[in-house]
Amino acid sequence: MPYKPQRLADQTKSMRRYLRTARANYNRAYRGLSYSFGKRRVCPYEIHLRGRRFDDASRLLKLAELCLGELRHQRAIFLAPFRPGDQIRVSVTMKGYDPAPRKYLVMDVEWSKGDNYSYVVHEVTKGGALHRGRHETWVSPSNRILIEACLEPLDQQTASTAASARRNTEACRAEAVEQGRLELFDEQLKRSRW
Repeated sequence: MPYKPQRLADQTKSMRRYLRTARANYNRAYRGLSYSFGKRRVCPYEIHLRGRRFDDASRLLKLAELCLGELRHQRAIFLAPFRPGDQIRVSVTMKGYDPAPRKYLVMDVEWSKGDNYSYVVHEVTKGGALHRGRHETWVSPSNRILIEACLEPLDQQTASTAASARRNTEACRAEAVEQGRLELFDEQLKRSRW
């Protein structure tokens, strides 16, 4: 039976509610596991089943946290005026700082509390290439930082990096928000202890 996905804000609220349930299940499973410790005589099957219940609850909690994180990531991309793959010019408007604007390529947008966001950016040289001596950094919009679009040409490799970032963002949005594919998090779950 096909379903229609909720709005992004409603999906985030639903996941926050489900995360509370997953945390409660995890706590219950932990208490159940620790219940049999310290007893002189125990049933080995019961110990193994309680251990498996705890492992499943831990995995489900981690998966729910990753899902909520991805929905918040998509929310930040939705709120931000610039998307991954866009080129921006950043100037600091405070006294004492270098007023010369710098060009950056937006690599990603990260969510922070209160529907705020910051850009993960990589500096672009005058020739339009990614600066090899610099690493990715964060730029957060504020009243002291002026962020504007930059339409200067990029070299071929940087342009393909920007196009790839745009494609990945669109594909990730479709998989996360519209389809709810849990396969996105398989690699992250394998890296953790599960």
